[in-house]
Order: sequence, then C-alpha cells, then structure tokens
Amino acid sequence: MTNSNLLLTEKEQKIISRLNRIEGQVRGVKNMIENKRSCHDTLTQIKAIQAALHSCTTELLFYHTSTLLPDIQTGSIEALERLLTLIQKNIK
Repeated sequence: MTNSNLLLTEKEQKIISRLNRIEGQVRGVKNMIENKRSCHDTLTQIKAIQAALHSCTTELLFYHTSTLLPDIQTGSIEALERLLTLIQKNIK
C-alpha cells in the first residue's frame, strides 16, 4: 500500500478498486476490437462496463451524500445545495 492509499477511507479504496476493474474491462474491449472479436461479444462487454460504471457512480453518490449529511443536519445551506446539485446532475 502506498502512502497515498493510507489517506483513503475504506470506502474510497473500494471505489478505486472498482474503477481499476473497470479500467481493465475497457482495455479488454480495446483488445477485442484490435483482435477483431465478434461485434456481439464486444457490445456485451461494453454493456457490462456501462453497468459497472453506473454501479460505481451510485456508490460514490451514496458515499459523498454520507459525508455531507452531518453538515446538513447542523443547518449548512451550502452543504444542502451541494447535495441537491450533485443529485440533480446524476439523476439523468
């Protein structure tokens, strides 16, 4: 574990691990295209990447929300506005 990883929470490390797996999936799709694998198989892998990104986005949104809640509970309008903006940008 590097020094930068020591500063990450367990949840942040989990999200980074998921992103590393997604990165590997993307490299795999690139190789599939370079090796002229079937379009069906390639598209199936792309759909899996999209699902993994959606799941990661949801997890990160929940995590960030949990970091804002204490400030919101103490009356921080700025934290509430940040949360509402975050939700608005990610429900599309």
